[in-house]
Amino acid sequence: MSSPDAISTVYWNLFSEQDQMWAEASVKDLMKKMRSAYDDPELCKQKGLQGRADMLQFSWDHAGFALMRAIEKTIQ
Repeated sequence: MSSPDAISTVYWNLFSEQDQMWAEASVKDLMKKMRSAYDDPELCKQKGLQGRADMLQFSWDHAGFALMRAIEKTIQ
């Protein structure tokens, strides 16, 4: 993780596990994706609807248990 702004340099102890690889965002790639989103609002709408449908499959209980497991790993 070479970037001083990488999330891994700040939160590595919360999410690090054996064999994990962290990706670092590319600002240039983000700029291209933001331009694409601006140029194609219909695609953004479709992705938003799909994201909402995907998230409706989850529950607060599921999210709570996942968070609890992550916290328990950090205090062991």
